[in-house]
Parts: sequence; C-alpha cells; structure tokens
Amino acid sequence: MIKTFFKYYINAIAWGAVILLLCALQGDQFPSFHWDFSFSFDKLVHLFFYAVLSLLLIVARVKQYRFSPKRFNAIKAALVVSVLYGMLVEALQALVFFQRSADWNDVVANTAGSFIGVALFYAIYGKSSIEKDN
Repeated sequence: MIKTFFKYYINAIAWGAVILLLCALQGDQFPSFHWDFSFSFDKLVHLFFYAVLSLLLIVARVKQYRFSPKRFNAIKAALVVSVLYGMLVEALQALVFFQRSADWNDVVANTAGSFIGVALFYAIYGKSSIEKDN
C-alpha cells in the first residue's frame, strides 16, 4: 500500500519538499527584485510553487485511481492538501524558521496558485480525463 502510494505521489512529495526547503532558507539568501507595480516577484514564485503542487497532486490521484470513483475527488483532494500545506509552511515560517515571517499575502498567493494548478490540469489533460462516465 505504501509502495503504491509513493509510486504515484513521489513527484508531488518531492515538489513539496522543494517548497519547504526553499521557504525555510533565510530571506537574505534570495536575490531582491523590484518591479514598477505592486505585485512582487515573491508572489509569482508562490503562485508557481502551488500551481505545480496542485497539478502534481491531481495527476497522481487520477492515475492512482484510474478505474475507481475516487478519481472524481482528485481536484477537491488536491486543493485541500495544497492549501493546507501552504498554510502549514507559512506557520512554520512564523514559528520555526530563522529570519522568516508569515505573510497572509503569501497564503493568498499559495491558494490562488493551487487553483491555477486545477486550470493547468484541465488545459493539459482536458475535462474528460476526470469527469464521471455517463
């Protein structure tokens, strides 16, 4: 059972580890980008991180449960996991990691990125890959 789980979710787990590692690094270890508008480069990074995480989670669940009705909940499951993971990482930044702080705007960007991952799934695989058979 564990072996089967890792078979499908290894990419999502590895990507989640990358997110955690990068979010644990001290803030002064990243280059500073200044844009002429209020949306910072940091928020684009958060959007990207969680869009990819959400996409990988959906793909893993759809592949794992290819012939099971459980695949129909792939999007809900991926959104719950990726949004909660984003909140957990922000909490760790506030409470555990050095020279890091939590930011509600990051939580919003993480959540938005998770929904972008759903849109990417539909763009890549199409709606028919996850719809219920009639």
